[in-house]
Amino acid sequence: MDATTTLAATNFLFASLAYVFSKKDQVSNIQDKYVLITGCDGGFGRAFAERCHQLGFHVFAACLKEESVQQLKCYADRMIPFKLDVTDSQQIQQAVNLVNAQLPEGQGLWGLVNNAGLCETAFIDWLKIDTFRRLADVNLFGLIDVTCHFLPLIKKERGRIVNMASVAGIHASPLFGAYAVSKFGVVAFCNALRLEMLPFGVGVHCVCPTGFATGMTIPDRMIESTRSRYNDASDDVKESYKLVLAQVEEKIEKLCTKIPTDLSPVVEAVEDALLSRKPKRFYYVGPFTMFYRLLSCCPTSLADWISLKLSSHYTPNMRIISKQ
Repeated sequence: MDATTTLAATNFLFASLAYVFSKKDQVSNIQDKYVLITGCDGGFGRAFAERCHQLGFHVFAACLKEESVQQLKCYADRMIPFKLDVTDSQQIQQAVNLVNAQLPEGQGLWGLVNNAGLCETAFIDWLKIDTFRRLADVNLFGLIDVTCHFLPLIKKERGRIVNMASVAGIHASPLFGAYAVSKFGVVAFCNALRLEMLPFGVGVHCVCPTGFATGMTIPDRMIESTRSRYNDASDDVKESYKLVLAQVEEKIEKLCTKIPTDLSPVVEAVEDALLSRKPKRFYYVGPFTMFYRLLSCCPTSLADWISLKLSSHYTPNMRIISKQ
């Protein structure tokens, strides 16, 4: 046996052992477990639903739009798509009734993946309070409402709750203030719920990705939304930002071209949170996540200076404003 053959055989052996031991570290009987995922219209939610179905889970796929429900009906064997607006408590209760009707007698829900979310990109003084409320209603209060409604079924199964937060939930950046407010709330909710659920054997896990190419990061949509927020601002606010509006739009488009298009790292994080016997409390996924975590521990003055330097690739030259 030559050296090349020996090396190939060794690599195969180690890969096989790694695969075997990784399977031993996962929960068993996936084919008998049920998970519910919100925000399955596209992006992360659709990817999570398809991956969980591929793994063998029975999947309840909650979608905001009817067309998304129809698209997911092709997975008829173990996937039940249905409409759900996470800001509507009555619809959430109807979802609980649907899930209860489908679960085998005496069985609970193994996994709840709270993924439904919205984002707005604008300076804070461009925004009306309604924008903050709308983002919080979906990203935070909707997530809390869904969790509280399904908690009895999760506790029955001693299952897992996986909440989609963001690095914006540990470090707020310019233009993403309203989004960060809602995501900081998600992180706080996870921290409190995790401790409260420990006696019940329920795991609470928080996924904090950086920016990825999803429906929320389509450049034209983001720019249109940003321009709309600017147009809704008061005349004096518009006057103070008029010289940088074009820069803001240009920087947003530039940012969207640089974010990762491969969603698999985030999908793998959710998979690990649902399947691992020793899942992490927090999953930080994407470029520079460690750096954002370090920033949150820095003295505020240093963190502010670094943040402004880092955000210069997607925020305009604010010295133009300060010189007006």
